[in-house]
Amino acid sequence: MDSEPDLFWALRGAGGGQFGVVTSLVFAPVPASPAIRFLLTWPVAAAFDVVLVWQEVAPDAPDEVSANLKITVFGVTVFGAGPPPDELLRLTPSTRDITTMPYRHLKESFDGPETGPITSKSEFFAENLPTPTIKTLLDALTPGCELNFTPMGGAYNRIPPHATAFAHRHTRFLLEHTAPTPTQAHTSWTITHPHGTGRVYPNFPDPTLPNWQTAYHAENHPRLAEIKAHYDSDRVLHFKQSL
Repeated sequence: MDSEPDLFWALRGAGGGQFGVVTSLVFAPVPASPAIRFLLTWPVAAAFDVVLVWQEVAPDAPDEVSANLKITVFGVTVFGAGPPPDELLRLTPSTRDITTMPYRHLKESFDGPETGPITSKSEFFAENLPTPTIKTLLDALTPGCELNFTPMGGAYNRIPPHATAFAHRHTRFLLEHTAPTPTQAHTSWTITHPHGTGRVYPNFPDPTLPNWQTAYHAENHPRLAEIKAHYDSDRVLHFKQSL
């Protein structure tokens, strides 16, 4: 960026609606090669084995592989781009759909239907969840709740925490607990929280966080606060947990 480099830095990873409204973008497009799309499913009874394998292989997968994990009382799904990890295929999925398509179509294929209001709590993890914790977490799963695991290794961790406003650069995965009620989400979150980093993805806002400044922004919070005071001293752009 040729001007306002601090503002440009803050816009990359501090959460939406904090510093301004981007009115236009200029892109230099490059050709998109065909991509592999995969979707694997198992019955919920296999959830424990899938979590054990997923947290070992997904965060350390090659850059061309992204494998997300979703668990509900109705079943287990691992989906993403790139060749699916062999370790997951060896768990004998109930169904497997592996196809090649344009990357844009791949992204569109995972768009889900609109849902009603949910409560979400999330946290980053730098270490794998212990076996007893996984069992307790799955035993507590109730109808209407989801566990969404997102791998955060690879290129995420090769960028220094101060390079952009997004500070969460030394983690293995993100776990989001969604539920119809705050109590259900909190109950699920408390099971894994002792093993988490205490840091939270800013785009999954949690109004119950006691120290949200550090949870969302980590060591980047002081610089973000200074930039906010400079560019929006009247706090025209504000919400409950805005800087």
